[in-house]
Parts: sequence; structure tokens; C-alpha cells
Amino acid sequence: MQLAPNVRKPSESISLQRSSTGPFGGRVQVYNGENEMQSNDIQSLDFNDPVRVNTKRGARMLRKAKPTSAFWEVWRSEKDSLKAAGYSVTKDDRDGWVVCHWGEIEENAAAIELSQASDSDLDVPVPDGLEYLPFQRAGIAYAASREATLIADEMGLGKTVQAAGLINLTTPHSVLIICPASLKLNWQNELNRWLVRERSIDVVSGDEWPDSEEDIVIINYDILARNKHSINSKLWDLVIFDEAHYCKNPKAARTKMALSIKANRKLMLTGTPMINRPVELQPLAGYLAPEEFGNFFRFAKRYCDAQQTYFGWDFTGSSNLAELQSRLRESIMVRRMKADVLTELPAKRRQVLVIPANTKDMQAALADEMESMAEAAESTSTIEVLFEDMSKVRHRMALAKVGAIIAMLEDIDHPVVVFCHHHDVVAEIEAGLEGRNIVTLTGQHSAVERQAAVEAFQNGDADVFIGTIGAAGVGITLSRASHVVFAELDWTPGGVSQAEDRCHRIGQTDSVLVQHVVVDQSIDARMAQLLVQKQAVLDAALDDRPLEQKQEEAVAVDVNELINQVDMSGGLDLSDLPAGRYAIPGGDTRLKLRVSKPQEGRWLDYVFVNDAAVYGEGTKYGMQSPGSLYRGDVQDALRAILEDPFEASRAYGLLTERCGVCGRALEDPVSVERGIGPICASRF
Repeated sequence: MQLAPNVRKPSESISLQRSSTGPFGGRVQVYNGENEMQSNDIQSLDFNDPVRVNTKRGARMLRKAKPTSAFWEVWRSEKDSLKAAGYSVTKDDRDGWVVCHWGEIEENAAAIELSQASDSDLDVPVPDGLEYLPFQRAGIAYAASREATLIADEMGLGKTVQAAGLINLTTPHSVLIICPASLKLNWQNELNRWLVRERSIDVVSGDEWPDSEEDIVIINYDILARNKHSINSKLWDLVIFDEAHYCKNPKAARTKMALSIKANRKLMLTGTPMINRPVELQPLAGYLAPEEFGNFFRFAKRYCDAQQTYFGWDFTGSSNLAELQSRLRESIMVRRMKADVLTELPAKRRQVLVIPANTKDMQAALADEMESMAEAAESTSTIEVLFEDMSKVRHRMALAKVGAIIAMLEDIDHPVVVFCHHHDVVAEIEAGLEGRNIVTLTGQHSAVERQAAVEAFQNGDADVFIGTIGAAGVGITLSRASHVVFAELDWTPGGVSQAEDRCHRIGQTDSVLVQHVVVDQSIDARMAQLLVQKQAVLDAALDDRPLEQKQEEAVAVDVNELINQVDMSGGLDLSDLPAGRYAIPGGDTRLKLRVSKPQEGRWLDYVFVNDAAVYGEGTKYGMQSPGSLYRGDVQDALRAILEDPFEASRAYGLLTERCGVCGRALEDPVSVERGIGPICASRF
């Protein structure tokens, strides 16, 4: 049966053939004539003269042409590559179907320049005795000119002050401020200080929503859901999200609730919009600019190097970061760096202090870490399980090096800030600094206690501030100190950067020294290196710094990366050593080792040596951790095995009566005498 050409899919003719298997067994064949065209011939289509078109992403040159039947044949087979080259197909009311060729996006220079502005002529109301810094005034002007803004200034540049300035300038009737619980009182204090006219402010706790209509309501992320009805019952004039990266996980309940709030103007504040990976930016950007960034999958494919794997889609990568930065700056983001706008602010210096494992506790903790990483290398457990296991051994190492941290702090005679991960590490360091004026801040402290600790340190009542990264790493100012010591590290570069900038911010007059104290060969020592490398990828998406490594490289410091850094061979080349079991007699002892060489999966081409066991007269008296591979006797054993793997496998079989290759029990007399089973023996 011949049908008229389908207006939704142009062609010369369409022939419909039905099979006898019923209406759902038919198949459609599309015929497009005899003309042939190659994908590279599409440039020869009769395109109109290019015209300049202004789009939301910037100006682009556009050419149009009428498609031919041959074009449609190529389009069906080469659609993806043609789209990547700038070609698209659309329906034109006048001309019917047309082929469009879009040229490169011209950078919106004016918008980008505004997002980096260091000053503005805009007159922003300010209380007597106070003044905005020039770049803060520019940030207020940027936010006032848009319905949605992300102020992503580097930490320490006064994003709270800019938010207050926006309120002073735009005079909204209703303001909702969402922040971490620990920052609610700080927000109240800052608003009372910076607002030009008196506004009623209510700080919400639990589900006690204010009875009266307050001008400004401050609430923390954790209790948003409890107050869902009250929040969603009105259209807010202005909603402010402080530490907006708390909304990075689109599956989290607090993210879903937060990003459902309706407001005439939206303002997000964070110095680290991407804590780990570009994908974490999408919920924020999608809320502020849904037309630009609201489609998650489109965002992930373009900027997260989205890859389909056996286990599903992987969005943990990064790609096209320079383009992402331009699009953010053109549409929603203002971001300035300290080096650009605070030229008077002294530089920040980072040091990694590597200390030897010279105590029994540190040596035992290091052995635990090596064993944990070795086990993780061969484990089939999920990353979450591996992460939990590795966090436990890191905790033990942190406690083991407390003595070294205390000794270091005792020699510091000026104000210093110390960051840890664990409450007990904070407590141990505090107990060891007897006689010093100390304040501490952990997640166990209330908001009032938090504010008191900060004020005590800033006012000079204490010279040592010890806090956890989670509790003390955001939202506070500790500019009295120019010395920061990390007794433990965070898994993410954003967490470390946030914490160290509690000191490196407005009000700081000295160069800030940041020291990471790590034990040689420990997990934290490897993390310190990775964190520095990873920061470059985050900077590429947000800052105008050159990208120093491949964009495709993963951004997060994860368990796999740490494991990959471990040289389980102790420096030996084991690439030619077959997988199997080996034993080396030596004097009164015998050393038994097992070598694994995965043939597929993520550990392909890696060599793992474990299960090192020492025997005396055939009796096992101690199982050594994989960390013992750095011992001299193990190194000597490996060298002996490399010289004659067959004899070493035989020695294992003769010692244990199990095959020196696969480890199965040997029953055949010939195999028992040989030490290797018949099938495995063929390998040699």
C-alpha cells in the first residue's frame, strides 16, 4: 500500500508492508530515492547566507538549507556525529523542514565580565559606620539584576554581607534563609549588624513556625520537611540558600524539599559549589536556571563525561569544563577569587609535614592501613563498604599520631587552629595541651556554644582552637589565627578548602600557613597528594586558572584511587611473576606467599602479594599483614621466587601438600611428590 509522504519524517515515498503475523508484525520500509550522499557532502547543501542570532548562551551564526532525500538517508545513520558538528533539523512554518547549521557560540563578554566584576557604581544602602568592599558592591549589583543568582565567591569574601546588601537594596517583604543549623545564630547576628532598617527576624527550631508574619525567617536544612506546609503556603519574595552545596544530592529529602521552594528571587551562596564532581552542581544550577541546566541527563553527558557501564550510568567524570564555566558566568554565577579582589590579603601557603611511624602505635596503625588497602584491592565489596573499612583504620592512625600533634602544638606560641575528623581526636589533643587556653567545637556543641567558642578565640581569650572539619569548617571566621594544622584530612578537596579558609579571609593581616600532618606511607599521606591534584579540576570549572590535567580525570578522592597508589610489591617488578602460591625455605624459617593477578575487571594488570606467613619447623606461629611486604625478608623471598618460580611453587606444595599454583589439596602420589597438580604443572 502506498502512502502519502509523512510530514513528520520527510522522504520521497514511504512503503508500508505488513506481515501475516498480525498488526504488530508489520514493518515499515522508508525509500528515499536513488541519490547518494556522504556525511561530508552535507556542507554542499544550498545554505542561505549566515545570520547572527542571539541565544541565551550567546550569539551564534546560523545557516539554513532545504534537505534532500539523500540528506535524510545520511541523517538517519550519522545523526549523532552531525549534531556534534553543529547540524540540526527543525520545522519552519514557511519553508517546512530545514537543515540548520549553528556556528560556535560567541562568548557573552559583557555577562562574563559582570560575573567577575570587582566594583560597581550602584549605590547600595549600608548602615552607618560600615561599608561594603568594592567587589561586594559588585556582587550585590549582579544579584539585583537577576531573578536567580549563585554567588560562588571564594571562601572568606563575605557572601553573607552581600546577601544582606541585596535585602537592603531590593527591600523584599518576605525573606526565607536556609542554612546549616550551626550558622543560624551567626546569620541573625550578621543581619542585625548589616541591615539598614529594623526587620523582624525569627529563627526556627524544630517545627515551631512563628505565629506572626515575620519579615525574615531563618531555618536549617534538617528541619525543612517538618515545616513544609508553612514554607510552601506562600510565595517568598526572596529565598537565600547558605552553603548551598548542601543541596548537591538530588535524591536527598532535604534537597527535594529545598529546591521545591517558590520565590520571586533566588540566591544561593557557596564557596564550593562542587565539593567533589561537576555532577554535584546540576541540582543547584538546574533550580536557578532550569532552561539552561534543568535537564540532568543533558548536563551529565555534556559536563560529567557520562558513560554507560555494565552497572548503569557513571556520572562521576568531568568534561567541557571551560564551556561550563562560561555558561555559568553568562547566566547565574558571580565568582571572584581572593587573589583578584583582595590584593592586600596575604598569600596562603600549604605544607605537607611527613612524620615517621616511630612509635609502636603508629607502626601498628600503619600495618592496619596497609592490610586494609591490600584487602580492598582484592575485595568485591561495594565502595561504601571499602570506604567504611578504610575510615576505621584512618581513625586509628589519627589517634596514634596525637602525641606527635601535641608535641608540635607545644612549640607554637601564637594563635593556631587545629582541624580533626573525630570527636575523640579533638578530646585527646585538648587533654594533652594542659595549661593552654583552648576552645573546642564539634558537632556535639549547640549553636550558642559554637558562637561562644568563636568569639572567645577571636577576642583573644583562647590561643588554640580545635574543631572537627564538619562542625568548624564552614560558616565561621577565625581570622585571628594565621596558622592552620590538619591533624586529619577530609576525603574531598572542597572540605579542606572550606576549613582552611576560616582563617584566610577578610580581616586576615598575615600570610596563612596551612600544614597537613601525615605519617609516612599512610592513607592520609596519599590523600594529601591527591587532594592537591584534584583541586585543579574543580578550579577549571569555576575559575580562570589553566587546567593542569586531563578533564576526563575523576575529581573525587575515592578508595580506588588510594588503593591504586599502593605499591604492594615494595618496589619490585612482579609483572613476569605468575599467579600462584610460593614458599621459600630459609634457615630455621620458611616464608609462604600468595600472588594474585586479576584477569579482568578494574584490577586488570595489577599484581597483589598477600597472605605472607612465616613457619618454623612447619608450624605456623604468626600471620603477617600485607604491609610486611616492605620487610627485608619478604623482599628477599620475592627476589628468590622471581629467579625460579617453578621451584618456589614446588616448595609450597611440598610444605603444605596443596598445589603450588591453585592451592587445591594434592592426593595423587605423583602430584604430592611434585608439589603441583597435573593441570597446573602444564603452566611451567
